[in-house]
Amino acid sequence: MNKESRIQELLNEKRISYNPDGDFVEGNRVRGLYDLIQECFEPDFVVVEIGSCEGSSAELFALTCGKVYAIDPWEGVAHSNGPIELAMSRQSEKTCRVRLNKYNNVEIIKGLAEEEVNSFKDRSVDAVYIDGAHDPASVAKDINMWLPKIKDGGVLCGHDWRTAEVRNVVLKMFGGVNKIYKDGSWAIILKK
Repeated sequence: MNKESRIQELLNEKRISYNPDGDFVEGNRVRGLYDLIQECFEPDFVVVEIGSCEGSSAELFALTCGKVYAIDPWEGVAHSNGPIELAMSRQSEKTCRVRLNKYNNVEIIKGLAEEEVNSFKDRSVDAVYIDGAHDPASVAKDINMWLPKIKDGGVLCGHDWRTAEVRNVVLKMFGGVNKIYKDGSWAIILKK
C-alpha cells in the first residue's frame, strides 16, 4: 500500500458511510483532521481516539502517527439500542476492524472511554482526539478523564466544533482553542 495514495483516498471518503452530508460536507470528511495532524502532531505521536465509528480518522492517524488506540463501544450505549441503530453499530465496528486490522500500530479497544481511561498512565500519550458522545455531560467527562493522560506540550483535540454542545463545553472549560479546522476538528496545544 502506498501511504500517500491511501491518505488521498481517505481525504475524499466519508467518515461515516451512512451519514448524509447535508449542508456541511466537510464535517463528514477527514481533510480538516489531516490539516490538524500536519500542524500539531509529530510522526511518532501516540494518539488515543475516543469514538472511532467506521475508523476513517483512526486510519488517518495510523498513516501519520506512531501508535493509535481506537476506543469505541459500538453498541450497548443509549443511541444504539434500537434494532436499526444496533445493526448500524455492528456494521460500523466491522468496517472499522477491516479498515484498521492491516496496521500494526493500531490497537482497537472495544469499550467505553470512561472504563478504558485507567489503562493509560498519566502523561503517557501525545494526543487525545474526542469524537464520542456529543452531549455536554459526555464531552466534559471525556475531557476531564483524558486530559491528565496527555503529556505536557501534547494536544487535546476533537471533532464536531459546529455542534453547540461540544463547542460550549470546550469554550467553558478552556475559553478557546488554538485552531478550528474545516471539518469541525479543533485543537488545544497544552503548555509545557
